[in-house]
Amino acid sequence: MAKKTKKEKAKVAAQKAELARIEAEKAKIQMVVDERERLLKERVLLGDKVCQEDTLLEERRRQLRETAALLTDIEDEFAEKLRSDLSKQEWEQFMRCDRLPDPASPSQMNTYLYVWRQTDRLNHIDEATVKTTEVLRLLDALGDLIEAPPPNVTRQRVDLWIEMRDLVRAEQRVHLDAAAYRLLRRLETDLEAESLEVVRYYRECDHFRLCLWAQLMLPVASFKPDDDTRPAIQCEFAQLGVSLQLPKSLNDVPLAIRAMWVNYDHYSDRCPSYHCAPLPSSHGLDMLSAVEEESSVQASLREEISAELERRLAVVERLVKEVQARPAPGTESKDKPPPPPSPELDSYEAGEPIKSPAQMMNLKDGERERALREELRARLAPHEVNLREMAVLGGTLYLDLVLQPPQPREMRSRLTITVLEGAHTLQPVPYHQPYQPPAPPEPGQVRLPEEIEAELKQAERELEALVLVNILLPETVLWFEPPTVVGWDEERGYWTTEDYHDIKFNEEKQLLTFRAGRMRPLGLAVHRYSNLPYQGWEMKPDTKSAAGGPGGAAPTAAILSITAAVVMVELCIRCFPAPAVHAPQDSEMCLNQLQNGPNNALLDLVGKFMKPRELFKVGDGGTRPAAVQGFLTVIEYVQLLRSGGLDLCPGDDAGCYLEGMAPKHRPTERHLYHTMALLCNTYNFTWSRWNQQAGTRNIVMQFREYIDRKKVGNYNMLLVTPAHAAILECTEVSTQFNTKSAEGLPFYADLFHLVQDHCSLLTKSRIEEIPFTFVETMYEVLRTVRLLSSS
Repeated sequence: MAKKTKKEKAKVAAQKAELARIEAEKAKIQMVVDERERLLKERVLLGDKVCQEDTLLEERRRQLRETAALLTDIEDEFAEKLRSDLSKQEWEQFMRCDRLPDPASPSQMNTYLYVWRQTDRLNHIDEATVKTTEVLRLLDALGDLIEAPPPNVTRQRVDLWIEMRDLVRAEQRVHLDAAAYRLLRRLETDLEAESLEVVRYYRECDHFRLCLWAQLMLPVASFKPDDDTRPAIQCEFAQLGVSLQLPKSLNDVPLAIRAMWVNYDHYSDRCPSYHCAPLPSSHGLDMLSAVEEESSVQASLREEISAELERRLAVVERLVKEVQARPAPGTESKDKPPPPPSPELDSYEAGEPIKSPAQMMNLKDGERERALREELRARLAPHEVNLREMAVLGGTLYLDLVLQPPQPREMRSRLTITVLEGAHTLQPVPYHQPYQPPAPPEPGQVRLPEEIEAELKQAERELEALVLVNILLPETVLWFEPPTVVGWDEERGYWTTEDYHDIKFNEEKQLLTFRAGRMRPLGLAVHRYSNLPYQGWEMKPDTKSAAGGPGGAAPTAAILSITAAVVMVELCIRCFPAPAVHAPQDSEMCLNQLQNGPNNALLDLVGKFMKPRELFKVGDGGTRPAAVQGFLTVIEYVQLLRSGGLDLCPGDDAGCYLEGMAPKHRPTERHLYHTMALLCNTYNFTWSRWNQQAGTRNIVMQFREYIDRKKVGNYNMLLVTPAHAAILECTEVSTQFNTKSAEGLPFYADLFHLVQDHCSLLTKSRIEEIPFTFVETMYEVLRTVRLLSSS
């Protein structure tokens, strides 16, 4: 009975196994058949998609050519105005006859430099002050030429300007050193006595503040006690907000201290990390060229997809034939069982769905962006400051310990003799005190309190051998965080954090305290992107601008509001229409509002409009003759804000150092900025919370027509991709984002053509009448601030 039960169980198990085999074979056969049907449908859909894409490509080309022709006309008009302004400036410079060279002429600058070297090596401080103002004007002009070269200027010419700028800067340093040396040569007469032993000097101008301090060498005892109880030398420069305490090892050195805070930084642009590495050429294409390049890439992708589709179909067709030649599962003859399925059929699994060209382009763009970030990331030496991530603000502070020059001696018959030894210039005191902070204890190590106390005392003694420096942060800069102390390493050519220790910051007093093991030019560095990414932004026509242009006409104006991570900024850009007989006037811009700043820095700029001529004006001496005015209006203004601690200019490599950046497809982004500039006096644009997560190839924002601010409609959701522009069904308050276009919306290649079909007649007329100078200035503002990649 037991054996029979086992046989029955074995029979039932065999039947179940056979049924399972039959079901599995049926499922495998059905999977093969379904896969063939799916692949056949995909082949048909791919063919239809290719025809549809070819039709859209022709329409896209047509529309983009129209937009490109319009923008090219605007650019050509603007370029012609720049050339006219440049010629006018050169003529004014020639007629001024102020004996200043043309910064764009290397030969004139060489002559100027040669004459300066021959006549002004040893200057009085009054001459030094006047010369500094004159030289900084020329250096500003050279910097403008280097940062934004005029059209058709060769790289060789720019390199000559850079070389000339470095030579002029070097001579300027020699110039100021010579002025300080001349003062120190007569300590008792040219400096003011503070006490019996200490003399001081202070001089201030627009570009620097100079303090000199020296301790007169009085007669001392011929012997030195073993236990020197004299206090360490301390000096305070209240005008600079700086104080020093020197180590006791310098008590007997006949030294003087020069503390000079200059308002300029002639070091940062010499650093290897100052400039961003160049982008690949494909990122600089205009929109039409980018479309042509992408169409060829998509064509090759479609060929790959088609080849993969045909390969899969060939495999499936073979398997279908094999299946059809076999008896249906469960109908096999017991006397003649069918041959086992081929290994190919037995192991066949349906492949992953074939990605569309658009999906493959998205993947490739993501891979390229990640690779680009690694390529753009700066490679640094130990202790080197990365100026792609950091910025040195507040100018440069010179704290120099120098040997007192030989002083004049009064002889008989009113004769004064000075014995000069060595070079007739400032001689630095040899001072370099290395310091190694104590290593942290190893995990699990137990130390006695006596050992800890002895280690702390030893570290304190070592720190006392360094110079103690206290600096009050300048109130001309928005300090969003405690700065990092950096020093200029002339040998290596970069800012470094080496030899600065025990750094402390008193936030209430805005006082920075540290120990320095070496005396060299100092800078205060902060993170450039403390205000990024943007939390929100809005651009709209400025309908409140008062009339005041020629003939009482109201200006064409727009307001750009940015809610940054810390502050809220509002910029106003406007352009007054000119009389018909004259060329259009230059655009002007101002900082309209600044909120949540940590101090009052930059508030003097609020409400102050600046025109190109005012921006480039360098005093009674003249203008910057070779400046490219229109673009430099924006560049100068952004640099002015950046020097005050407000950086609204994220570089192409900002994503390497900042979380939350969402770089967009660059040709599409630039083209969109240009069309937004064309529409900025008729449309209201604002940010969307969907933009950051939409991907590289999708730019999302809200927009609406804005003619009468009392009758504005609701916002529409705008999607712009390299392929098209569309109004979406979803809104800012939708539960999820989707790229489905509004029902019945035809194809548009870009925002300009979308607006042309949906705007009012009044808007069209205003678009046609917008000044080209205003369009180009707004475009440069948007391209510089990069709203769409930074929010």
